[in-house]
Amino acid sequence: MARLIDCTLREGAQAPNVVWRIDQSIAIARGLLEFGVDCIEAGHPSASNLEFDRTRALSQLRRDIPLLAHARAQIEDIRCVKAAGAEWVGIFAGVSEVSRNVKFRNRSLDEIIGLIETSIAFAKSIGLQVRFTLEDTSRTDWNLQGIAYRAAISKGADRICFSDTVGVLTPTEARLSLQRLKSTFSQTPIEVHFHNDRGLALANAVEVAPMVNWISTSVNGIGERCGITDTIAMRANLDFEQTRTLTADQVDLSRKLSDVVSALGRNTIEDRLPIVGRYAFTHCADLHIKAFEKDVNAYCWLKDFDGQNTHRNVAVL
Repeated sequence: MARLIDCTLREGAQAPNVVWRIDQSIAIARGLLEFGVDCIEAGHPSASNLEFDRTRALSQLRRDIPLLAHARAQIEDIRCVKAAGAEWVGIFAGVSEVSRNVKFRNRSLDEIIGLIETSIAFAKSIGLQVRFTLEDTSRTDWNLQGIAYRAAISKGADRICFSDTVGVLTPTEARLSLQRLKSTFSQTPIEVHFHNDRGLALANAVEVAPMVNWISTSVNGIGERCGITDTIAMRANLDFEQTRTLTADQVDLSRKLSDVVSALGRNTIEDRLPIVGRYAFTHCADLHIKAFEKDVNAYCWLKDFDGQNTHRNVAVL
C-alpha cells in the first residue's frame, strides 16, 4: 500500500505568497495528523531562522508519524536538520546535464556522487534516517540514475525518491520508469514526487501507486509553479482503487484542511493551473530562481520558453 508523505509545509513554502509562520505551520500539521497522512515533510532548516524554528516546533508536536526535513547534499544542512529535531532528512541532488551545468557549476559527475555519498554517510552517522531524492530524475539518463541511486544506497539511504521535477511525464512514461526502477532496486523503498506543470501529477501518481511505497503530496497541490499531487485527491483515489479507506468524517476534515491551507497560503487552485495560471512559471525558492535565471530549461518543460513573463515572487496580499 502506498503511503502519503505530505509536504504542504515544505513544497508549499515554495509557492508564491507563502511564508508559513510557526503558528500556521502547527495548525496545518495538526490538520494533517487528524486527516491521517503517514509522514509530514517540514521545511529546509538551514535556509533561514524561521525555517529552523518551524521545523523545531513541528518536531515537538505530539504525533505518531515521522517528521522529515530537507537538506542539500551538504554537511551543514544536515546538521541543521538534526538540531531541528526531525527524524528523517531528505537529501537531494541532481546529476542530469542541466543540473551539473547550472546548479553545480560544471562540477564533474564524480564530484557530485562524492557529495551524495559523503552527505548520506554523515546523516546516518548522526542517527538520521535518509531519503535520497535524485532531482529531475525524469530528465536524467537511466545510466546516471543508476549511478546516483547505487551510491546513495551504498551509504545507507533508507529510501530513494524519483522526482519528476518539471512535470514532463505522462502516466505511461511514469509507469515504465517506475517499473524499471523497482526491478533494479527491488530491496529499497521507493517514493515518487510528481509536479503538475502539464496537469498530469495526479494521473501519474495514481498510475504508479501499486508499485511504490510512498507518494509525495500537498494539500490543494500547493507548491512551486503549478504545484504537485494533491494530498486529498490522492487519498480519495486510493479509496476508489480500494487500497486505502476515506471515511465520511475524513472527507469533512479534508474540506476544512483545504480551506485553511488556501486561506493561510493565499493560494487558489486557479492560480496554479498549467500554462494559464499566474503562477505557472513563477519561482520562489532561491535555488530554483538562480538556476532558472541562468537557464530556463533548469525548471521549465516548454521548449523555446524565454522566461520573460516570469518573476521572482508574487506579492498579492
